[in-house]
Amino acid sequence: MPLHKILTKNYPTEDALRELAMKLGYNSPEKGVKQLQKFIDKRTIEDWLSDDMYDFKHTALSFVEALASVLGVDIENTLNIVEEKRLREIDISKVYVEVEIHFKRTTEQIMVLIARQSQRTIKVNPKLLANKNISEIFDIYAKKIKEHYQETKGDLGIWGKIQGYDYYHIDGKKYSYSLDDLK
Repeated sequence: MPLHKILTKNYPTEDALRELAMKLGYNSPEKGVKQLQKFIDKRTIEDWLSDDMYDFKHTALSFVEALASVLGVDIENTLNIVEEKRLREIDISKVYVEVEIHFKRTTEQIMVLIARQSQRTIKVNPKLLANKNISEIFDIYAKKIKEHYQETKGDLGIWGKIQGYDYYHIDGKKYSYSLDDLK
């Protein structure tokens, strides 16, 4: 049974939550009840751990570990799965597409170029890619590349005409898309 369900089943009242807060080491039961309620509202351990909270008693992780200990629940396997997924998201966050252009600076100010640098990359929210296999990730980025080309009509303004796209994948390799690949 998930930790959230055990918590709400065994501690259904505010008085019961105050008692639990004291068992978790909170000197102020109100502060502990507030954290317990935030935990219940998050619905999953993964959501809870994604908020790097610290309440001067517990971090997000130490809170979950202490709660599981008090409730007598073994969550080691769950924590391992959450950590693996987090590491995968970190790896996926390195995936991006760089727009290939042939730009030669003439009179453009450096600050303007820096401000517009983001026009030259395409990123996708890592959470959308987290449970996808490699083929699905390629498909998502291929679609994003086509959408980008259509939205910009092949021109990035100050940067000039788009010549192609370089996709940097999780495996560390670069894959190039020519304009012919977009047709």
